Amino acid sequence: MSYLESESYDLALKDFQMVASFDENYPEVFNLMGLSKTHLNDIENALKDFFHAVEIGSRNIAVFNGISYAYLMLGKFEKALIYSNIALEKESKN
Repeated sequence: MSYLESESYDLALKDFQMVASFDENYPEVFNLMGLSKTHLNDIENALKDFFHAVEIGSRNIAVFNGISYAYLMLGKFEKALIYSNIALEKESKN
């Protein structure tokens, strides 16, 4: 997490990938890998990680915000809006 907070996204990603190799059913690590990949402009793979986090049961609103932001970066505004609305439905203060 300290790498992520210090904007060392490549180092953060390596650490998160190591954690994922130990536990492929830990949704939060896939959310954090998606966040790191978003900052590294690896948007398509970030989306894969975010969706995997949802698939394995993430309840973190940040996942839907991450999906929305990734689609926004790809210029897919309708999809970005869909996932922003999902995040809002799950947490109205979002």
